Amino acid sequence: MDSRLHDRHFRAIGISRWLDLDRTRDSATTMKNDNQTNLEKTQELYDFLQGNIPENIRTDNPPTLTADQAWTVIWFLGNQYWQVPDCIEKCDVCGTLYHTWEEGECMDYDKPPFFFCGSCMDTEEAVTKRRIGTRLERARIAMRKRSNTDIRQAGPDASK
Repeated sequence: MDSRLHDRHFRAIGISRWLDLDRTRDSATTMKNDNQTNLEKTQELYDFLQGNIPENIRTDNPPTLTADQAWTVIWFLGNQYWQVPDCIEKCDVCGTLYHTWEEGECMDYDKPPFFFCGSCMDTEEAVTKRRIGTRLERARIAMRKRSNTDIRQAGPDASK
Protein backbone atom coordinates (compact mmCIF):
# COMPACT_ATOMS: atom_id res chain seq x y z
CA MET A 1 0.00 0.00 0.00
CA ASP A 2 1.61 3.27 -1.00
CA SER A 3 1.98 5.86 1.74
CA ARG A 4 -0.67 8.24 0.38
CA LEU A 5 -3.28 5.49 0.23
CA HIS A 6 -2.16 4.30 3.67
CA ASP A 7 -2.60 7.80 5.17
CA ARG A 8 -5.98 8.31 3.49
CA HIS A 9 -7.17 4.94 4.77
CA PHE A 10 -6.30 5.74 8.40
CA ARG A 11 -7.68 9.27 8.12
CA ALA A 12 -10.93 7.84 6.73
CA ILE A 13 -11.40 5.57 9.72
CA GLY A 14 -10.69 8.42 12.13
CA ILE A 15 -7.37 7.60 13.75
CA SER A 16 -5.12 10.11 12.02
CA ARG A 17 -4.74 12.21 15.16
CA TRP A 18 -2.73 9.39 16.76
CA LEU A 19 -0.63 8.73 13.69
CA ASP A 20 0.59 12.31 13.38
CA LEU A 21 2.94 12.48 16.33
CA ASP A 22 4.19 15.96 16.90
CA ARG A 23 7.52 16.14 15.08
CA THR A 24 7.97 19.87 15.72
CA ARG A 25 9.19 20.44 19.23
CA ASP A 26 10.31 23.64 20.78
CA SER A 27 13.55 23.55 22.73
CA ALA A 28 11.74 23.87 26.06
CA THR A 29 10.02 20.50 25.63
CA THR A 30 11.86 17.85 27.56
CA MET A 31 12.29 14.20 26.65
CA LYS A 32 10.20 13.25 29.69
CA ASN A 33 7.28 15.30 28.35
CA ASP A 34 7.67 13.69 24.93
CA ASN A 35 7.69 10.24 26.49
CA GLN A 36 4.55 11.03 28.48
CA THR A 37 2.85 12.48 25.40
CA ASN A 38 3.71 9.36 23.39
CA LEU A 39 2.31 7.15 26.13
CA GLU A 40 -0.86 9.26 26.42
CA LYS A 41 -1.45 9.25 22.65
CA THR A 42 -0.86 5.52 22.42
CA GLN A 43 -3.19 4.92 25.38
CA GLU A 44 -5.84 7.06 23.68
CA LEU A 45 -5.50 5.02 20.47
CA TYR A 46 -5.63 1.78 22.49
CA ASP A 47 -8.84 2.93 24.18
CA PHE A 48 -10.31 4.17 20.87
CA LEU A 49 -9.74 0.80 19.21
CA GLN A 50 -11.69 -0.81 22.05
CA GLY A 51 -14.67 1.48 21.50
CA ASN A 52 -13.94 4.22 24.05
CA ILE A 53 -14.42 7.20 21.74
CA PRO A 54 -13.10 10.60 22.90
CA GLU A 55 -15.71 13.37 23.06
CA ASN A 56 -14.16 15.35 20.22
CA ILE A 57 -14.41 12.46 17.70
CA ARG A 58 -17.58 11.48 15.92
CA THR A 59 -17.93 8.19 14.14
CA ASP A 60 -20.92 6.13 13.07
CA ASN A 61 -19.05 2.83 13.29
CA PRO A 62 -16.71 2.87 16.28
CA PRO A 63 -14.22 0.01 16.47
CA THR A 64 -14.94 -2.65 19.05
CA LEU A 65 -11.74 -4.65 19.35
CA THR A 66 -10.71 -6.65 22.37
CA ALA A 67 -7.71 -5.45 24.39
CA ASP A 68 -5.47 -8.05 22.71
CA GLN A 69 -6.70 -7.13 19.22
CA ALA A 70 -6.20 -3.41 19.92
CA TRP A 71 -2.66 -4.08 21.16
CA THR A 72 -1.93 -6.13 18.02
CA VAL A 73 -2.99 -3.17 15.84
CA ILE A 74 -0.77 -0.78 17.84
CA TRP A 75 2.15 -3.21 17.75
CA PHE A 76 1.75 -3.58 13.97
CA LEU A 77 1.56 0.19 13.40
CA GLY A 78 4.67 0.68 15.53
CA ASN A 79 6.78 -2.14 14.15
CA GLN A 80 5.69 -2.26 10.51
CA TYR A 81 4.85 1.35 9.63
CA TRP A 82 6.63 3.28 12.44
CA GLN A 83 3.44 5.28 13.02
CA VAL A 84 3.27 4.61 16.76
CA PRO A 85 6.34 4.81 19.02
CA ASP A 86 7.83 1.36 19.47
CA CYS A 87 8.96 2.21 23.01
CA ILE A 88 5.44 1.66 24.39
CA GLU A 89 4.72 -1.87 25.59
CA LYS A 90 1.83 -3.66 27.21
CA CYS A 91 2.52 -5.35 30.55
CA ASP A 92 1.92 -9.09 30.27
CA VAL A 93 0.87 -9.27 33.93
CA CYS A 94 -1.58 -6.39 34.49
CA GLY A 95 -2.25 -5.29 30.89
CA THR A 96 -1.41 -1.60 31.27
CA LEU A 97 0.60 0.29 28.69
CA TYR A 98 3.94 1.70 29.83
CA HIS A 99 6.89 3.59 28.35
CA THR A 100 9.94 1.32 28.28
CA TRP A 101 12.37 4.25 28.61
CA GLU A 102 10.72 5.28 31.86
CA GLU A 103 9.95 2.00 33.64
CA GLY A 104 9.56 -1.73 33.36
CA GLU A 105 11.62 -4.53 31.94
CA CYS A 106 11.60 -6.91 29.00
CA MET A 107 12.76 -10.44 29.75
CA ASP A 108 12.58 -12.15 26.37
CA TYR A 109 13.65 -15.68 27.18
CA ASP A 110 11.91 -18.91 28.07
CA LYS A 111 8.09 -18.61 28.01
CA PRO A 112 5.71 -15.62 28.40
CA PRO A 113 5.21 -13.30 30.19
CA PHE A 114 7.96 -11.17 28.67
CA PHE A 115 7.00 -7.54 29.46
CA PHE A 116 6.66 -6.15 32.99
CA CYS A 117 5.63 -2.58 33.89
CA GLY A 118 7.15 -0.84 36.90
CA SER A 119 4.26 -1.89 39.14
CA CYS A 120 4.67 -5.58 38.27
CA MET A 121 8.46 -5.80 38.65
CA ASP A 122 8.13 -7.40 42.09
CA THR A 123 5.37 -9.87 41.22
CA GLU A 124 5.99 -13.60 41.47
CA GLU A 125 6.01 -13.87 37.66
CA ALA A 126 8.80 -11.28 37.32
CA VAL A 127 10.89 -12.76 40.14
CA THR A 128 10.57 -16.25 38.63
CA LYS A 129 11.46 -14.91 35.20
CA ARG A 130 14.62 -13.25 36.58
CA ARG A 131 15.66 -16.53 38.24
CA ILE A 132 15.23 -18.36 34.93
CA GLY A 133 17.24 -15.66 33.16
CA THR A 134 20.04 -15.91 35.72
CA ARG A 135 20.18 -19.70 35.31
CA LEU A 136 20.23 -19.41 31.52
CA GLU A 137 23.02 -16.82 31.62
CA ARG A 138 25.10 -18.98 33.98
CA ALA A 139 24.60 -21.96 31.67
CA ARG A 140 25.73 -19.88 28.64
CA ILE A 141 28.84 -18.70 30.49
CA ALA A 142 29.70 -22.26 31.55
CA MET A 143 29.21 -23.47 27.96
CA ARG A 144 31.52 -20.72 26.63
CA LYS A 145 34.16 -21.58 29.21
CA ARG A 146 33.99 -25.28 28.25
CA SER A 147 34.25 -24.52 24.55
CA ASN A 148 37.19 -22.12 25.12
CA THR A 149 38.92 -24.81 27.21
CA ASP A 150 38.30 -27.42 24.49
CA ILE A 151 39.77 -25.10 21.84
CA ARG A 152 42.87 -24.42 23.95
CA GLN A 153 43.38 -28.11 24.67
CA ALA A 154 43.02 -29.02 21.00
CA GLY A 155 45.84 -26.67 20.12
CA PRO A 156 46.37 -24.23 17.28
CA ASP A 157 46.17 -26.89 14.53
CA ALA A 158 42.61 -27.97 15.50
CA SER A 159 41.00 -25.05 13.67
CA LYS A 160 42.54 -26.05 10.30
